[in-house]
Formats: sequence, C-alpha cells, structure tokens
Amino acid sequence: MCAIYGIAKKQNAQTKSQMKKIDKVLTNLTRESEIRGEHSTGLAFFKEDSNPIVFKSLKKSSNLVKSKDWNTIREQLTPETNIVLGHTRYATHGKVTLDNAHPFRIGSIIGTHNGVIYNHDDVSVSKSYEVDSQSIFALFDENSNLQECLDELYGDYALSWVKDNSNILNLLRENGRPTAFAYWKEARTLFYASTKEILEKSLRIVDRKVMNRDSKLFSIDIGTVVSIHETKVDTLYTLDT
Repeated sequence: MCAIYGIAKKQNAQTKSQMKKIDKVLTNLTRESEIRGEHSTGLAFFKEDSNPIVFKSLKKSSNLVKSKDWNTIREQLTPETNIVLGHTRYATHGKVTLDNAHPFRIGSIIGTHNGVIYNHDDVSVSKSYEVDSQSIFALFDENSNLQECLDELYGDYALSWVKDNSNILNLLRENGRPTAFAYWKEARTLFYASTKEILEKSLRIVDRKVMNRDSKLFSIDIGTVVSIHETKVDTLYTLDT
C-alpha cells in the first residue's frame, strides 16, 4: 500500500495568498499520505520549458515536512509550476533505497504508483527492474498503446504520470485502488490523493471555505485515463482493466 498525491494548476494564475494556501495543502498532502507508506517520500515538480526536478528521501513524510530539506523542496512550488507528483512508499518489491523511491523517471515518463504488479518480471520491456512500478512506466515509455500495456499487467494500480508534455497530468486506476481529486476553481488548481479522506483533511486544515465553497470532490472512474491540462479535465479513454 502506497499513496499517490499531487497538484495540477494553471501557470501564473494564482495570487500570493492562494499560493500560500497551495503550499500548505502540498505540505498537508505529504504529511497525511504517510498513513499509506513510511519507507520513503518523493516529489517531482514540472514547469513548462524546464527540466522536471525530482526529490527523494528515505524519511517518512511527517519527518520530511519538519526537516530543513522541506524548505528546499517547497522552493520548487512557484506560480510557474504546472504539476507536482507526490508519493509515499510502502515497499513490496525492491529494497528501501533512494533509487527505489518514487517518482520514477524512465525515458519520457515520470510517474508514481500505488499497488502491486505481480508479474513485473515478465512484462515486455527492454531491461529488468527491481521495483514492480518501474516496469509499468518502462512499458508506457516503450509502447504508446496504453491498452496493450495494461493487458500485460497482472496486479493492482492507481497511477499518476507525465509523459513528454509538462502541462498534462495523467491519472488512472483499476478497481482495487481508489483515487480522488478536488478542483479549486478560484485558484485554477486541482489537488489529488489516494483517498477522499486524505484529500479532505489536507484541504480543510488550510481553510474550510476553500473546501466547502470553491472545491468539489471527484472520484476517478475505474479504467479511465483522466488527463488534466492546465486544470481542464478531460477523459481521454476508457480502458479494459
């Protein structure tokens, strides 16, 4: 059991006050997601026309957000940021090391995974990986047909990933792994988390008005790839899972 969480927002569309709240929500999402994994914490930040920046730590997330490292990480969340991918890991396949912490960068993909892929040693990728999640993103990198990729996988997954375009966040789950997201219309910002409870708690700690007035909670349908482009939400495809 792991947690995926993060943010997608329209570039340069937030006030200073809104950015402060978004910063607090990211901290809360990171801390609250510890309930689903304490072995490592990782975040990736995306800006248009810039290389993504990935941070990984073996600290559990409640300790990370209290450390000096968190100040360095938070500096990457700026008005220019488009997407943030976050993850807390509960290790199943692979040792607890920084290399095995999410998010994973493989080819054109940076992604996070909650779940277990039981046949990861058998999927048709060009090299073997220690962590089952790495095989997913290697498949996505090598084969642009998502249905063919998922047909190869046996296991559970909720996924968030960015491929090629730093403006587009992709979210996908099957029936064993939930994912929820909420959109703060006023700030043109979307938040997502592995569970509705984590998301609600992270938002309400900051400002109940944000949750009650300006945000709506949504769940991702099973087998549907949801693509968020500058917080415009589109359903790209429905897949057979």
